[in-house]
Amino acid sequence: MELKTVNQVSKELGISAQMLRYYERCGLVESKRKEDYAYRVYDIENIKRLQQILILRKLQIPIRQISIIFSNSDVATALGIFKENISAHENEIAALETIKAALTILVKKIEELAAIRLNLNLLTDETVMELAQTLSLTQNKLKESVNMNKLNRASEAIQEKQVRDLLIRYVNMRPMRVLSTYLKDTNRTKNFHTNEDAEREWKNAHAAIVEEYEKTTGVKFAEYYGEYFEGHSAHGHILTKRIPEDCVNNSPYEDYVLGGLFIVETTSDNFAGYDPGSLYEAMQKWLSQCDYLEIDDTSAGGGRDAIYGCPTDENMPGIGAMWDLFIPVKRK
Repeated sequence: MELKTVNQVSKELGISAQMLRYYERCGLVESKRKEDYAYRVYDIENIKRLQQILILRKLQIPIRQISIIFSNSDVATALGIFKENISAHENEIAALETIKAALTILVKKIEELAAIRLNLNLLTDETVMELAQTLSLTQNKLKESVNMNKLNRASEAIQEKQVRDLLIRYVNMRPMRVLSTYLKDTNRTKNFHTNEDAEREWKNAHAAIVEEYEKTTGVKFAEYYGEYFEGHSAHGHILTKRIPEDCVNNSPYEDYVLGGLFIVETTSDNFAGYDPGSLYEAMQKWLSQCDYLEIDDTSAGGGRDAIYGCPTDENMPGIGAMWDLFIPVKRK
């Protein structure tokens, strides 16, 4: 089995190591630790999956929808997602016409395959893998009429538009002590995004710390809106919540001081055409073009994880759940 390091895959596919880690944190791919080898590696199946992710991202399929496609073998689900995106692009600018054409071809091919084989394992079935090869990064042209170079240019034009449309805010967050979901002495966190029992245990630990503090000091701890963060780090899905500065933490979870300079933008389910993954990519691109700021991403327990999402409203009519996305930065 051919194994390739993160750096090798990054170079071959033209994607940053940071984005590889982001896709991994989202559960789309998985790297492995080879015995007696210092670097994490990807096997051939995960490399193919990364190629498919990059193609779908060029087609402007949001990360959350890519996750649905990969986790659901029902052809109708993927078709619904592709058709939904086609509809969304109907009134877009000329560059989006290329995206629409590519999606139309993809739907047509999958419908042809679905008519022959009803139990397709989408994007992993051999016949669909053949289709993916027609969209592979090494091909000069898609089958039919869509040129891959044209698709790349359209994708880049859309990304540049997203970057121009950003309303970046700067937040110098006051330092505050937070309880994180990192387990002590491990620099690792469970997948609290999908594990309700684990999240409940963590919240109970937070409540116990606050209760003990109030009992010991006789001081009521005031919790304020916006002091609960959810996001991703290089070590997994992460939650943090403020605790009293002088409390005793006997829980199994790490605490640290969170604060410093962040760039911030707002997104929602139906706002500005961004899903959190797309917005994160646009903010990353903005940072890469910024001549005075760079990302300040440190290790677990350092309080400077790559992205935090702070809920600003659970359900605004016509907008959906709104989030502020925080990326820690520092001056160059």
